[in-house]
Amino acid sequence: MKTAGTAIAAMMLALVGASSACTGADGDAAVPRMRAWPRPVLYPATYRTEPLPLGPDSIAVNASATVECISPEWFNIVYPAYGITVNCTLTAVRPSDASAVVANRMERMARNLGDHRADIARSGEMTLIVAPTALHTPVQFLATDSATYVLSGVAVTSLAANAPADSVAPVIDAIALDITRMIQPTSP
Repeated sequence: MKTAGTAIAAMMLALVGASSACTGADGDAAVPRMRAWPRPVLYPATYRTEPLPLGPDSIAVNASATVECISPEWFNIVYPAYGITVNCTLTAVRPSDASAVVANRMERMARNLGDHRADIARSGEMTLIVAPTALHTPVQFLATDSATYVLSGVAVTSLAANAPADSVAPVIDAIALDITRMIQPTSP
């Protein structure tokens, strides 16, 4: 009996020792996963000025992204390494119809969100919506001067619905930072 009890006690001590080694002595130490997902390499937060045909004279665009002009009202900002394209619409408005255009764009953004939880940041006449679980449209924005233009858009991704959050979140944060920089009313 004493041998069996000693063996059980030794096994329990080994399990406790092994589990404390996995979590760290102080409980705050990081524990590596058995299978880790690769962290994406993010573009540097450096920007260039991109002229616009109407509305604001220019916007700040990440220097590593490319801009595809589809028409004077529609352009895309492409992030090849991320698999993300930010579809942008630049609408000329008059003070009398600006609020209707803004309401239309806000309705579109709400429909894109569906049931996903989102963080919504508003500053003056700018709105940034970040919905990390809406992997196909995680970042949306709207900026206007309420007199001559409405600039709106959405980041469209090719990310799989089961993409690991620790690989996707840094990219979504980087896109949100770039869009915030882009819609700032000051020059880059």
